[in-house]
Amino acid sequence: MKKSIYILLIIGFYTNCKNSDFLIDFCPKSYFTETFPKRPIDLSKRLGDSVLVEIATPTEPIADTLNDSLVIKQVYQIDTVHLGIIYDNKNKHTTLIDLIDGDTIFFGYVSKYRELFYLTEKKTDSTYWIGALNIDFDSIQGLGMIREQMCDLEDFAKQNSQSNIIQKADTSTGTFVFYADKKLIREIYPNLTKNYPKLKIITDHFDYISNDWKKIESKLSVEKGFKFVQDEIVESVFPNPANEFIEIDFNKLDNYIVQLINSSVRIVTTKKIKDMNLTIPVSDFDTGFYILKIYSPNDNLMETHRIIIK
Repeated sequence: MKKSIYILLIIGFYTNCKNSDFLIDFCPKSYFTETFPKRPIDLSKRLGDSVLVEIATPTEPIADTLNDSLVIKQVYQIDTVHLGIIYDNKNKHTTLIDLIDGDTIFFGYVSKYRELFYLTEKKTDSTYWIGALNIDFDSIQGLGMIREQMCDLEDFAKQNSQSNIIQKADTSTGTFVFYADKKLIREIYPNLTKNYPKLKIITDHFDYISNDWKKIESKLSVEKGFKFVQDEIVESVFPNPANEFIEIDFNKLDNYIVQLINSSVRIVTTKKIKDMNLTIPVSDFDTGFYILKIYSPNDNLMETHRIIIK
């Protein structure tokens, strides 16, 4: 059964008033001409084939005036949906469906880059919208909100006309064409998604509160001569939580030492590789909290990632 909760956010959008009538600049008019430049992945490996989750649906904005300017206050209706995730392995398409109503929430490509999942939706034969999902262990942000993210990106471009993500700009119409560059997108989208409602993944009953990450991390040491870094060695770790395997994508081809450390601060597996990818089977490991510890001996760098095995 769906539940409806209303929340209100001021989205920081301003426009002028004319003749006492509100002139709302509808968005987005802008677009990408390419998909997100990472190979498509199967989102069901992170969330399962179906999951009960909250989803935010924008309703009619509330218009008000502030210092002779129009302020748009965005209202969201929060519903609970039984989300179905279908992955077409041949065409690499992902379909997100409300299993109760049968409505399609998203159809397109899903990619993983660093901390976010990026969703590419085809609008015409040559234009695309790109949105992002921030999936934490028990919450999700940005689901069903690609339009809102494109509006926010368009607003960002209006305020940052020299941004490198802008490929073309038509100032007369406020229309922008954006580069689908993963590094440029990553500079902007994390700030976009954190402004959206943080919603619950309801059917995930893992006990995230009684975790041992701090205990593990307090006993980890940095080997002599190595510098601790974050997001410099590893591009992505997927899926997380995991129950069958963990796939690690590195930023470049190099020699790596990878260790998986459990809550007893015991190394349960060590891998030494020279590659850009590594898959670690985890189905035989106990359920719980782990730390992934990665060394790059050639650069004298060390990086850690929090992992859950379910």
